[in-house]
Amino acid sequence: MEILASSFSLSLTAYDNLGLPEEEGDENGCQIKNPDWKCPQVLFTTSTRDDRVHPGHARKMVRALIEEAQPMDKADTVLYWENVEGGHGGAADNKQRAHMWALTYTFLAQYLGLNCGDDKN
Repeated sequence: MEILASSFSLSLTAYDNLGLPEEEGDENGCQIKNPDWKCPQVLFTTSTRDDRVHPGHARKMVRALIEEAQPMDKADTVLYWENVEGGHGGAADNKQRAHMWALTYTFLAQYLGLNCGDDKN
């Protein structure tokens, strides 16, 4: 339960930085309000056939970061991968799941600056 509470409080921090779209005078949706806010390198993964969370949410977030945050130097790296099959888990079978996790771990390794076994010793 602590993990859920921590995740929830982190998402509330995003509202402090971006604002709520329901606020008066914010017709264009969320906009960056905190000048010190900067999006970390991020990878979004989703599935076209997700029956619980529509992939449009991830698409809109990526578009917003690219169109609004990148021109202000607030989002350096925004990556997106959408599997055309699968469901809520992002993959239809083990091969697709392995591919998705390979993308995820490669992104993480690159973000952390780890050697991903490029030396063939």
